[in-house]
Order: sequence, then structure tokens, then C-alpha cells
Amino acid sequence: MTKLNESIMPAKFLAVICQVVMNITILYTHKQNVYSSFDYPISDSDSDFEEADRSLLACAVISLLLLGVEILVLFSGLSLFYDHANIVEIVLHCLGVIITCWFILDDWRYSGLWGIWAFTVLIPFIIEVGIVINSKQLYNSQD
Repeated sequence: MTKLNESIMPAKFLAVICQVVMNITILYTHKQNVYSSFDYPISDSDSDFEEADRSLLACAVISLLLLGVEILVLFSGLSLFYDHANIVEIVLHCLGVIITCWFILDDWRYSGLWGIWAFTVLIPFIIEVGIVINSKQLYNSQD
């Protein structure tokens, strides 16, 4: 086993956990991103603010759920032998951590999180689901 093969799964675990931490941080700092989305003063009780706040929170919660499923699949070992897919997921999650950190620190508009979510959470999740389906098909064909 090469050094690369030995370090893929720990790197994937760290990348996913870092992205979980970033999404938890969004849950605590979401109001700043919502305020920065409006060019005019807005109160917490305004319907536009509430809609934007719900959208941002929904994105963060959905991200946490999908990342949680990825962690469960990681611990199940089903994705252990899919090195190329795991490397793609590591790269996307690392980009997700960097871009989400930038999103939080620069107070981007709340709608920008959905683009980050699609690229750095949804795509790795779809890859993970594909790995699970492929693993189950291989396992069932050996019976």
C-alpha cells in the first residue's frame, strides 16, 4: 500500500469534519450574512429578512445532514477502495471549507451559500451515493 492510499481516508475525514465545523459556524453567524444582503436598513421582523434567514438556515441544516450521511458512509467502509472518487471528494470539501470561511468572514450575500452548497456538498454527496450503490451491486453480485 502506498503512502497516498494510507492517507486518503484520514484526509477525507478531516475535510468533511472541517466542512461540518464551517456549517455549524454559519448557524451561529447567519444574521450578518442576511444583513449584508440588503442595501437598506432592515429589522429582524421584516418578512424579507425572515425569508432570507430561513433560506440560509435551511442550506446550513441540509448541508449538515448530507455531511452526516457522508460521515456514516465513511465509517461503514463502503468507500474505502474508491481512491479517485475519494480524492475528488477531498478536493471539493477542502474548497468548500475555504470558500465557506471566506463567505463567513466577508459577509457575502446569503444566496451565495446555495452555490457553495451545490458545488462542495451536493456533488460529493452524489458521488458518495454512487459509491454506495456500486458497492452494494458488487457485494450482491458475489453472492
